[in-house]
Amino acid sequence: MLCVEARYLSILWRGTDRLERPLVPARQWLAVEHALRDTLEPGPLPADHPVIVALLPEDKRRGFVVQYFHRTPVGDGPDIAKNLDALLSSLE
Repeated sequence: MLCVEARYLSILWRGTDRLERPLVPARQWLAVEHALRDTLEPGPLPADHPVIVALLPEDKRRGFVVQYFHRTPVGDGPDIAKNLDALLSSLE
């Protein structure tokens, strides 16, 4: 799950209940923000897309398919990461 406005990025791997939050350097966030200025088209993102680079380590980028699924308003506030974690966990 990605929320650019909150600089939130988490992965919930299938078959687990643990969220993984990759560390995304500021420069990479800027690349993600720039890439997401326009609406993402349905379908898999290329392995070199900034979202994929932020999401997955290099050795996993070609082994997984990542695609745009849904966009929803999430609000803001001090609990945004907690709320996004709960939303991601509920998608199983």
